This record gives sequence, C-alpha cells and structure tokens, in this order.
Amino acid sequence: MQRSIGEIYEAIHAIPARSAWEKGVINYADELLKAYLGNRGLSLEDIHVRIGKITEADLLRGAPNWERYSRGGMALVSNEDICRRLCTKAVFKKKMAGQVPPSAGGRDWLDFQVTALTEAAKIVLEAVNRRAEHGT
Repeated sequence: MQRSIGEIYEAIHAIPARSAWEKGVINYADELLKAYLGNRGLSLEDIHVRIGKITEADLLRGAPNWERYSRGGMALVSNEDICRRLCTKAVFKKKMAGQVPPSAGGRDWLDFQVTALTEAAKIVLEAVNRRAEHGT
C-alpha cells in the first residue's frame, strides 16, 4: 500500500540524527520532500494524500545528478550556509564560516553538499517507496 505524506514525513524525522552531519542530511531530505510535493501541487499539510513510488529523477527536478543539482543552485549556494548546516559550531568556526575548504582532498563545499544530498535522497526514496504497514 502507498504511504501517506504524513507517514513519509514521520519516517524521515524518525531517523536518529545525533551529529551535525546527520541533522543536516535530514534537513536536506525534508527539503527534497517538500520540493517534490510542491512540484505536484501538494504540501506537508496534505498528510492523508498517498504517494506512489518515486525515483531519484523525481527528486532531481531536471538536474542530471546531485552534482549539477548542487552546483546549479537548487540547494544551498553559499559556503557559509552549507558549512553551517553540516558542521558543528566548533567546526564552523574552525572552517571560518566556510572560507576554509571542508577537507584537504580538493573538495569544496558544494562537493560536500553533493554527498549530503545523495544521502538525503536515499532517505526520501526509502521513506516514500517502502510499503505502508497493512491497515494504515
């Protein structure tokens, strides 16, 4: 049975998020769900509406992949905002509010966001495509 928007939202927010990274990924998942719903004229207020299976392409909204989604301005665009979302306050300060790259491996903050978006998409896809319990 298809899951309702309310069930999907609850499934996403039931995932334990202890670290700043995990909390940031859940935040991205929430935004991906809201964008998906908005493109279909729905919102989180439509809690009883059931949604059928979706694909990663549905979440990408025309972008070919999460890199283009991130670099194309479909998510956060400033290093500071990405750093704030995915890092602890201490790391945010250490990275000078996103002025220092997230790692020494040549990745920038938009690359860092790609990883978070990829994880968030998996969460949304699992929440939507997992069959609802019988009788709900």
